[in-house]
Amino acid sequence: MKIAIPAFYNTTIRGSIIALPLSLIFGLSPLVLAGERSEDLLGANEVPPVISPGEGDFKARFKNDKIEFKLKYEELDTGGSDVTQAHIHIGLPSNTGGITVFLCTNLGNNPANATLRSCPASPGEVEGEIVEADVLAVGNIIQAGDLEGLKRLIEDGATYINVHSDDHPPGEIRGQVNSRKR
Repeated sequence: MKIAIPAFYNTTIRGSIIALPLSLIFGLSPLVLAGERSEDLLGANEVPPVISPGEGDFKARFKNDKIEFKLKYEELDTGGSDVTQAHIHIGLPSNTGGITVFLCTNLGNNPANATLRSCPASPGEVEGEIVEADVLAVGNIIQAGDLEGLKRLIEDGATYINVHSDDHPPGEIRGQVNSRKR
């Protein structure tokens, strides 16, 4: 089997380390390679779908011992509803799954030792860092404190962001974090 190597890279594959950027080989964007993830959140992404004017955006950047994140949302307060909490859940598209990180909560249910952040009224923005103490166990999928496991699940598209409100306690807007969609 022969693999075409661009003319500017003069070497063979067998016995050599390939130094081509992964973005050339796989067509990945630099954001994916840098560990940054971004996703839109909509009511239609909820399971089951929710009719809501609300929308949001989630961005995360991987660092060695943390994940920096920013969550923005708007129009979730129609009819007097308030944002109650937001999480990272483990689950594939069209499925629901367990909470592994509290991004913010106003319900007094933040896990012990996890970072406490309040959810601002809509439009709102929450930003911070996810560290090992913030990662909760979910069944036999991930153990408490497994930040590297969480990063892997995010990279593999097995997590979603969910923002909950008074009007929609199971979730009003959702976005599947998918590293392949940029």
